[in-house]
This record gives sequence, C-alpha cells and structure tokens, in this order.
Amino acid sequence: MLKRKIYGRLRDWKAARDRDCLVLKGARQVGKTFIVDRFGRENYKSFIHIDFVKHPEHKLIFDGSLEASDIMKKLTLYVSDVCFAEGDTLIFLDGIHECPNSRTALKYLGEDGRFDVIASSDRSAEESAASVPVGSETVLSVDSLDFEEFMWACGVSADAVDILRGYYEEGQPVDPGVHERFMGLLRDYLVVGGMPGVVAEFIKTDSYGSAFAAQKRILEGLEDDIRRCSSPVNAQKIIDCYRSLPRQLSRVHTKFQYTNVTRDGNARKYEESLKWLSGSGLIKKCVNVGEPVFPSAAYEKTEQFKVYSSDTGLLTSMYGPETQSALVRDTLEGPARNGIYENLAFDMLSKAGIKLNYFKSETSTQEIEFLFERDGSMIPVEMKPRKGSSVSLGNYISAYGPPSAYKLVTGNLEKKKDSTALPLYMAMFLGQEKTN
Repeated sequence: MLKRKIYGRLRDWKAARDRDCLVLKGARQVGKTFIVDRFGRENYKSFIHIDFVKHPEHKLIFDGSLEASDIMKKLTLYVSDVCFAEGDTLIFLDGIHECPNSRTALKYLGEDGRFDVIASSDRSAEESAASVPVGSETVLSVDSLDFEEFMWACGVSADAVDILRGYYEEGQPVDPGVHERFMGLLRDYLVVGGMPGVVAEFIKTDSYGSAFAAQKRILEGLEDDIRRCSSPVNAQKIIDCYRSLPRQLSRVHTKFQYTNVTRDGNARKYEESLKWLSGSGLIKKCVNVGEPVFPSAAYEKTEQFKVYSSDTGLLTSMYGPETQSALVRDTLEGPARNGIYENLAFDMLSKAGIKLNYFKSETSTQEIEFLFERDGSMIPVEMKPRKGSSVSLGNYISAYGPPSAYKLVTGNLEKKKDSTALPLYMAMFLGQEKTN
C-alpha cells in the first residue's frame, strides 16, 4: 500500500474542532478516491461513498431540496446498506464536477453538522464557482506522488530521508555512495513519475516497460475523458495543446509558444484549452516576472509563461520508451534533456508547496529558470543538469544581490560564497530555511 502525505492532512482536518466540508481537487488517477476510501474506512464507524461517475443515478439524490435531512432520506433510496452514525459518519461525494447540485449541497450538509463530508473533483473550483456558497468548503489540492513518497514506495525509510535532509541543512557534500543511490532513484522517478497506478505497477514488476504500459493507459484514458467532457472541436484543441508539451520543452528557451501546438496557433485559438488543462490538474503554469522584485504577483507578465506537466513520468512517456531508457542510463543529451529536467525540478518544487516564477528580461537572452519568495526576497534557482558555468545566475547575483541562490545539478552539494549547488534530489527541501 502506497504511503501518502495527504493521509496525515485528512487526519488533521478530522481533528479540527470547526471544519467545513473538504473538497479534494486534482487530476484523474492521482489517488483521490483510494486515499479517501482508506481514510473513511479506517477512521469512521460509517463510510458512505457516492460515486457520480460509476453511478450517474446518484445525481438524483441532489435533485429538488438540498436540505440535509432530505438528502439523507434520498441516500437510503439510492445507496444500499446506508448506516448513519451521528458524529461518526463520513460521506464521500466522488466526482462532484459531474453533479453541480452536490457542490451546492455542501453548504447545507456542513451546516447540519451531524456528518463529515469530503468531496472530490477533477475540475478547478473556478469552473463551478457560481454554484459554490461562500465559506462552505475547504479546498485541498492532491498531486501524484512526490519524490519522497516515491522513495518510500521503493523501500527507502523515513530515517534515510532524514539523513539526506541533514546533509542539506548542514550544507555538506553527500557521501559518494549515498549520492549515487539517490541519483539512481531520481532517474527512476524521471521515467516512472508519481501516478499511483504506475508506481504500484513498477514496484510490483520492477519493469520500466510495465510502467510505460500503465502510463500509456492513463494517457489514453485522459484523452477519452477530454472527448467525453468537451465538444469534438474543443476536445481536439485541448488534446493538441497537451500533446505539444514534449515540443514546448525541447527548445533552448521553454516559454510556451502557441505555434508549437499548430502552425497557425495563437492565444485566441488555444487559450481556453490551456485553461481547461490547468483546471483539470494536468498542467501547471509558470509566469515570467518583468522585475525579480518582491512581491512577485505585482510584476508578473501573464502573457509570458511556461507550461509543465503535473507528472514528469507522464511527460517522459510522451517522448517514448527509448527516451525513457536513455534517461535511466543518463545518456540523453540536448535541449530535450534540459527541458525534461526542468519539468522535474518544477514538479518537485511545486509539490513542496513553493509558488514559482521565472525571469527573462526583454534585453537579454539569459534566463533564470525559477524564482520563489522567501522572507521578502526573490530567490533564484538555475537548472544545470550538466557541468558548466552559470553565467545567468552569476549575472543575476551581481545585479540583484539575493540573500540566497541555488543551482540544481546532477553532481554533489557544493557551497560557494554567493550560491549553493544542490543535487537535484534535494530540490524537495528548498522550501525550508537552512539552519546554517
């Protein structure tokens, strides 16, 4: 059974004295249903699962009156073996994007207070904002497994991760044997990614081929879901945007270009498609800032952005098994390698809860791949998956004098006077303050 950090957050929510209904938002197959099912069965006397995708007839429960007492009565009609244990029941509304009335009902279920309610959605809250009563829900994002969770699945103990964290906090190079072990795990994460079904298949079979087959099934399912939820014309636009990710990230500068979707591509044609992909959790945006100044939100150039896959394993599977094999063997070269590692770093940093921007001025070809806020300053992070000079980072430090600066590398940790080279597997620690 895969260990997930989100389980602890669910227990914290249950322990809170005053709690709203909880909505879990995330892409398909990131494990929302599995983790809530486990949580409900292990922590409540009664667990009631309403699945709007598998059982469309359950939408009728939310027709007419949305008062909690009326919903309870209709639940007994449409769901077998319903048992209400007051104060010890969890109701799980799975796939509320399929039933807008159920989202509106969260207000009344929450006000009733006799039962806990968790809902899940594959769509962004904004898509159904008109039906969401203010203050009736807490939204929690769910991603695929982060690198630490992946390591747990591979048999790495929490103590081993804590030892690695100690190297980071002390700013000391990692023992060479330990370094090679974690780099090997990182390359596995590059090609397997964090989708629970893929990770489980990889662990069970110890086969990259089996993991790739699982990824292919997920991608086919995602495209089927897009076609089901959109008109044929809009569906094709969304699919074309998603399929363009390998091309977008295989250039020297990875800013999203609509012409890399189709030759005649432009914002008018594909802007809504990108919004759909973002709202469904399949991609994440990283916006350029005109000036690397705190607060970053005041200087964002929203028309200039990069797009990353929310799961690096799904991204590498789009390049094909030969590319994945080259990544595992560490023989891939060129811009595609750099773009894939850039996606990996974004994935790890964003899953650590860090809001990221990037910086590229209009007057220079140099670029800082990522910036994040820390204590009122903008901290630069440069990607350097191969050895080489860091001209862009050096110029940034000279111009802006940040209190900290980082270079993510495949080599070992090295502290310098004005910057720190960190092994890529330590990106997950970057949201924390160093003790030294």
